Amino acid sequence: MPLVSRVIIARTALLVVVTLFLWVKIMHYYQFNIGDYLSHTRHLTPIEDICYRRALDYYYLHEKPLINDVAKLSRLLLLADYVNELNLILNEFFVLTENGYINLRADKEIKQYQSFSESGKRGANKRWGTPPNSPPNSPPNEPPLANNKQEPLTKNQEPPTTAGAICKKIISIGINPVTINQNNPTFLALIDAGATIGEFEYAAMEAKRKNQGFNYILGIVKGERERAKDLDIHKGKMPEILSAKDAERKSVTQAAFGNLLKQYEVNEKDITNEVTIPNF
Repeated sequence: MPLVSRVIIARTALLVVVTLFLWVKIMHYYQFNIGDYLSHTRHLTPIEDICYRRALDYYYLHEKPLINDVAKLSRLLLLADYVNELNLILNEFFVLTENGYINLRADKEIKQYQSFSESGKRGANKRWGTPPNSPPNSPPNEPPLANNKQEPLTKNQEPPTTAGAICKKIISIGINPVTINQNNPTFLALIDAGATIGEFEYAAMEAKRKNQGFNYILGIVKGERERAKDLDIHKGKMPEILSAKDAERKSVTQAAFGNLLKQYEVNEKDITNEVTIPNF
């Protein structure tokens, strides 16, 4: 086969491959920043690291929240024997919303990719005459790492749950994320009972000072609420408190003129200031 024919066939095949790729609607590639990733995951075990990588890959591939069913998700990720490790990763690096587990950094990358796709599609349409709704063949140059410490990036993004917001606050104080489980029954019960972010923030500072973890924080919040419940606090107007001198005067007056006070119903308050003995 002549060289010219082979070049034409090769260029045609390449054009077909590029066109098919441009029509695909999901991400098949993202740039991986090794240094950034290691700085956030050095504390993970090998199995936990695998769980995180597979969860991220699945998240980028489908561009939607991970389902709020850890057992089912573990099967989708081929991690059925490591449900506990996967649950730990979800609590540390993802935020639970009503739609499932989201990853704020990954959402940023996906949004950038989609934005890049729109501009790429217009360029491809001009160059190759492709349909107007086709994505480009290259992604944005941003690292993929994400964790639940970062703030929401768009107005349309799902806001974090109360539990998620409290966990983020606790982590920002310096509590080890590995110890935190936002699905802890005691944690959720305290939130349902009305425990505020401020209560958990105070407890987290105490835990940080004593180098303790998440369970210690729950113990502080629970204990403080139980002690507040048992307090016998006076309700209504506070009783009048007399000075020592006024109390002595009142005692002497009552002892000397008790019968007269009852007979004439003299106001006790007036007697403590000035006693007037009636004339008979």
